[in-house]
Amino acid sequence: MPLVTMMQEIHFKIMTRMRQKKEEMLKSEHLICPRIKKRLDLLVTESRKWSASWDGDKKFAVKQGTRVVIVDLEAMTCSCRVFELTGIPCEHAIAAIYDRRHQVVDYVSDFYKREKYLATYQHALEAINGEEFWEINSTDELLPPDIPKKLRGRPKKLRRKEDWEGGNRSQTSQARASGPILQRFSNKRKMHCSLCKSADHRKSNCPTKGENQQGSDKAPAAVNNPPSQPTSKKRPKELKRQKMQIRRKTTKKLWGMDLKRRQLQTREKTPS
Repeated sequence: MPLVTMMQEIHFKIMTRMRQKKEEMLKSEHLICPRIKKRLDLLVTESRKWSASWDGDKKFAVKQGTRVVIVDLEAMTCSCRVFELTGIPCEHAIAAIYDRRHQVVDYVSDFYKREKYLATYQHALEAINGEEFWEINSTDELLPPDIPKKLRGRPKKLRRKEDWEGGNRSQTSQARASGPILQRFSNKRKMHCSLCKSADHRKSNCPTKGENQQGSDKAPAAVNNPPSQPTSKKRPKELKRQKMQIRRKTTKKLWGMDLKRRQLQTREKTPS
């Protein structure tokens, strides 16, 4: 559904609902809302099972068998807490109200009264013409926002870190490791020289590189004696290929032997 059509449907439904609710309450003769009136009628029937005893001050002891509930009509509270949470007298409070010969409607919250209900729906939602009767706006036409161009290369998955978080890769390891906070974020593995095993430099600029070369020149050259036994170091693919060839040859031989055996059997069976 288009956006304009959806907004028109919502406007029509709200306008109709507000009119119907106002007409229903104007036709009603009760001092409270119709649904609250039905609920009170059921509670009045349940309140006949309870007997209330007034303490002479503010509270009532409402009893049914061994159960006792305390009701305060001035504070509009009950031990079951339904009276104070909903604003509608519970069955215990109604028993206390009838004991004092009062009206139950007087103890209902003003939120459920007829006057508050009519005040809620007193404002009418005005009708609006269709889209074909709307005034044409003289301002410039609104254009959709420009679509950003797609950047080249692989999209970045990591956000750009701030300096206090460890910085980017362009910063040196010494700058990232300076300070107690930055040391916690410098978790990269340090590179070591393969010659002297130091972390300050690499093999290309190692100070002991010349010494190692001189030592290797002075060392006696190893005699390239042929091994006593020939060693075959073949790749796994070559070995697999040779195995497949051997398997095919053996299969062909077995198939040929089986064929010759069948031919001999057929010759023996045929009469001479």
